Amino acid sequence: MGEKVHIVLAPGHSFEFKGVHKNNYYEYDEVNKIVELLVPKLEALNHQVTVVRGKLIDKVNQINEINPDLAVEIHLGNTNNQNISGSRSFYSQNNPKSKYLAESVLEGVVRMLGTHNVGSWIGWYKKISPSLVKNGKAPSDWRPKIDLFLSKINTTTCLIEPFYLSSVSDVEKFLTRNKHEFVAEAVKSGIEIYLKDEGKIESESTMDELVLSAA
Repeated sequence: MGEKVHIVLAPGHSFEFKGVHKNNYYEYDEVNKIVELLVPKLEALNHQVTVVRGKLIDKVNQINEINPDLAVEIHLGNTNNQNISGSRSFYSQNNPKSKYLAESVLEGVVRMLGTHNVGSWIGWYKKISPSLVKNGKAPSDWRPKIDLFLSKINTTTCLIEPFYLSSVSDVEKFLTRNKHEFVAEAVKSGIEIYLKDEGKIESESTMDELVLSAA
């Protein structure tokens, strides 16, 4: 086992404001279940894990006080088109480590869950396609709305949306069938990818073995 790291996990939103409510599920309730299942999986790898909950600004302040090696907040995707499904992640602009963490977690999630890769996006620019921004074709007056979790925390951070709460097919596959633990395993595998490439852990199993063990 490699170097022990301190990881903070945060369920998106809070008990008081539960985020999206679609297909008879509240976002916070479901991501909180995933976080609870993810904690022992990371602790089994000999990492220190802290969970922070509450209002976003309170989570930001807590994480800065804790000063962990990295922090991951889990959300569920939402769109007005219930046919859109898949996984996506978000990272802090001009922060290569945040971008790589977001890409690594997304890679693990997509490989294990078999979801469509919607991509890693800067901040919260939900209404602007990443390809438009990348190719310099976004409207001249466009400005990204950067999430506080990504812009105000002093350590490496990312947000991951393993699937869409607004997607009927995603909800059927992961919530109706109670696959929260499978989703937690997928997020763990993505964090492992990041830490392995950061030289902080040596993965004890290949991604293919992880897929088989979680199926």
